[in-house]
Amino acid sequence: MESSFTTGAKVRDRQFYPHPSHSMKRNSLLSSSLYKLRWIAMKISNRDVLYVPKRASYSLKKLIVDRTFRYNHNEASIFKRSVPEDPVLLIKYFRSRSRPLFHFQGTDIDRIVARIPEHVKRATISKAGDIAAHRFTHRGVGPCTVDPIDWEFDPPHTSGWLWSANRHFDFTRLGFAYWYTRDRTFFESFSTLFESWTNRYLKSLGRIEWDHPFEVAARINAWIWAYFLFLPCQDWKPVAHQRFLKALGRLAHYLYLTIEYHNPGNHILLESKALALCGELFPEFRRSPLWKRKAWGIIQREMSKQICSDGVHAERSTLYHRIVAGELAELLLFSMRNRLHATSKLEGTVHRLALFQAWIMAGGGQMPTLGDAYQEDSYFRFSAPQISTFLLQERAFPGNHTAYSEQTDWALGADPVRKPEGGKEISTADPPPAMAFPEGGYFVSTWGRGGDSATLIWDCGPVGYRANPYHAHLDALSFTLSMDGLHWIIDPGYDENEAEMNQSLRGTRSHTTILVDGENQSILAPLNGRFDVWSQATARLHGWASSPECDVMVGSHDGYLRLPEPVNHIRSIVSMRGHYWFVLDRLEGTGFHLVDQRFHVAPGVSIIWDVASRYFLLSQQNSNLLLFPAVLRKNGFEGECDLDIAIEESHAEMVPNSMERSHVIAVKRSGAMPCRMSAVLAPASAGVRRIIVSENGSGLSGCYEKAEIHADEYVDRIFTRAGFSEGPCRLGDWSTDAQMVILRYQQRRLTKAFVYKGTTFKIGAEELLKEERFHRMPILQLIRM
Repeated sequence: MESSFTTGAKVRDRQFYPHPSHSMKRNSLLSSSLYKLRWIAMKISNRDVLYVPKRASYSLKKLIVDRTFRYNHNEASIFKRSVPEDPVLLIKYFRSRSRPLFHFQGTDIDRIVARIPEHVKRATISKAGDIAAHRFTHRGVGPCTVDPIDWEFDPPHTSGWLWSANRHFDFTRLGFAYWYTRDRTFFESFSTLFESWTNRYLKSLGRIEWDHPFEVAARINAWIWAYFLFLPCQDWKPVAHQRFLKALGRLAHYLYLTIEYHNPGNHILLESKALALCGELFPEFRRSPLWKRKAWGIIQREMSKQICSDGVHAERSTLYHRIVAGELAELLLFSMRNRLHATSKLEGTVHRLALFQAWIMAGGGQMPTLGDAYQEDSYFRFSAPQISTFLLQERAFPGNHTAYSEQTDWALGADPVRKPEGGKEISTADPPPAMAFPEGGYFVSTWGRGGDSATLIWDCGPVGYRANPYHAHLDALSFTLSMDGLHWIIDPGYDENEAEMNQSLRGTRSHTTILVDGENQSILAPLNGRFDVWSQATARLHGWASSPECDVMVGSHDGYLRLPEPVNHIRSIVSMRGHYWFVLDRLEGTGFHLVDQRFHVAPGVSIIWDVASRYFLLSQQNSNLLLFPAVLRKNGFEGECDLDIAIEESHAEMVPNSMERSHVIAVKRSGAMPCRMSAVLAPASAGVRRIIVSENGSGLSGCYEKAEIHADEYVDRIFTRAGFSEGPCRLGDWSTDAQMVILRYQQRRLTKAFVYKGTTFKIGAEELLKEERFHRMPILQLIRM
């Protein structure tokens, strides 16, 4: 008997919501004045001591700036006195200056264009043609015809269109298309759009409701690229060129006055990057020394605060990690070309950011949506792994770490920056198969290379950025899984349109972890239409070990210790490379609880439950993955499993404005604590057939619990300590103090053993963990982890 489900149907009416949890039922209580005061107090306690004066002073200062900031098109004082005032002389000056260096000069463009792949050129020209015809696509919605131009056009039931349109990244695409075709239509389109926006808004800068400093910074980045792309264009009239530079200077000075000091996270770092780049590229602006001094000071400080030592961005959102990494990588390129003093620290930071990004994209070039994240964004301009790999000249990254980035190719220039003579030789060694990022809280296990690769990413770290957990998901000990270049087990992204939907996507119910009594691991507290995190679950890593054949990771979190009858969740994952992933969840505590082991399946995956064989078959694009819930063995016999297995409807939004139906495989068990639950995921080609678990005490030492994974060519017996007890215990003829032992039998003969966190492993009186006995019989191979 089989049951079939298919995920991936679009949710067109946007009215699909999950079953309510106890946490959601308490929302009305959390909205009371008492809870609002507590929310504010907790928010302040997580910030530095100067947060309150910073917040108050920022609000007052921005109010004053917004009311008084004005623009005069003829104001000459924006430039230094040495800069020509005559428009003709001004454009000649900028076309002929040799310093500072942008990523390319006018004479470099032909060589850059020659190396851009033809299919990339065709796609860019097509998109630029739409822009020239006033057909726009933003945030996954479009093309929408907006003629005449309306910069406040915002399609219904979408989010982010208005912001994306007014960032002006389309200017860069028009510039690329101009040089691919030499068609002046693309320059004219740029000129028309620029004049349209500045005529309407530049005099109102500071009084535009939707135009925040973050958007101003993005616009500065876009205008800088548009400037250098069109500067060699002879169709750019001197007066129009002068107007552009003055407008850019005004944007930069407005950003300088309103930079968001009070907002810890990616905003202040990205705003500072734009301000620093503008100040360095245009020293002709009178106020550029002020911009540079402020911007570089913030960048140095915020890099130390926001970038973990292992390269993970503190907000634990892959969206913002990718944006920050790319923008800092561009700043690094510029700094190296111009030999700026900040290059050294920036180089190390960018390399660490790129390393983490490359590892989590190793499963086929697409980044998983961890935290509040999308797979697409207009701010994805540069590839940090691509830039870092080129600059550092080493193979520290796994393969397939990034898709091709057109703007990165332009940024590398005609004669790309390389390490100076005498730098280190290019490393030809392959990267390891697994990597830990312990401060950031992510652990990555990979199989293979190329299209046959697989990547598991496990979250055992903080809940977002403690100073600003707005983008955090309640996903402690959750994992994502990609295989064959496809997503299988996911973090569901987020929804900018509806607060209640986004609350659901951020909640524990939507993640591949354990849900206890329907409660979130932490509390999502509503205030003024948004949700912040209270009572943050603290994850603790108990162990990480890797070998060429096997990775083991063990951790716990305390999010459910707040329940009236507390529960501690401990998760162990074994990644047996090329064979399977084994997941063991132990729940220690008191009382009776409903324990729900959840697996969030990606949209587009069909699910078939084979009742007879007791496994799920997950299929997409000629690729298959099996998921085996545990079958319980009692008193030596396989009996009816005491698990309630269900497939629940859920949803995911991994691309902006594209909510899709998905499914969650929910394996539930109700009863007294302590309890444990197990599952195995395996490629269909690996030959795994079933998993059997034995209760503690069923023929075992009381120290260990056993799971058996049966495959066509072997049986793996996994013995796991019941808790964190120490000291030797016996396993039949074996004696060990290891936290975990995996014994592989082929044709009933023990051929391999993996010993995790053990100092002794004996058969009878013979110690096998001594170095000289590692490969002696009766075990053909013994791997100590």
